[in-house]
Formats: sequence, C-alpha cells, structure tokens
Amino acid sequence: MNEELSQEEVTNKTSDKPWLFKKGNPGGPGRPVGKSLKEYSREYLATLTDEERQSFLEGLPKIDIWKMAEGNPKQDTEIKGNLTISQVLDQLEDGSKTERQEVEAQ
Repeated sequence: MNEELSQEEVTNKTSDKPWLFKKGNPGGPGRPVGKSLKEYSREYLATLTDEERQSFLEGLPKIDIWKMAEGNPKQDTEIKGNLTISQVLDQLEDGSKTERQEVEAQ
C-alpha cells in the first residue's frame, strides 16, 4: 500500500493547486510589470503647472506639506534601564505589588 508516486502523479497532484510554486520558479511570480503607484504619483506631480501645484497644496494639511518638504521628524526612541530575568521571575512568583501599586493603594 505504500507505493511511491510516479513523477507524473506528483505533477498532477500539484498542478491543480495554483498557490504552490511551479517547478523551475521557486521564487513565485515576483513584482508585477508596470509602474508602481509611487512612480505614477511622482510623474503626475512633476507634470503639474505652478497653478495646479498651488491648488493641490491648498487641499492638504500644513503638517503634510511640511513633511513633504523637510521629511518626517525623527521617530526612534531610546529606552534605558537595568532588568534581569531573575527580577522578572521573582515578581511573577511572589505576585507582590510594585512600588507604584503600593503607593497608589495608600
């Protein structure tokens, strides 16, 4: 009953499953051909006249106009502190309140 499937039987079983990668194409279909929305938008905005640009910008919030001109502000945050796994485990085992919870309870 444990017969090995022939190559043709394996191919037939996978050919009706379009979500599986085809033999010889392990990476899938790849990026679609054509312009991306970003490329299309860039070209469209580049072809606007000064009057059309002014009209376009009037419909946007000032913060968005600033971000287009200057770029987004820095977004990263640095958090520093010392905490060991034993401190976390002790807290979980004891079920004790943190200092802040104790102060709030008073």
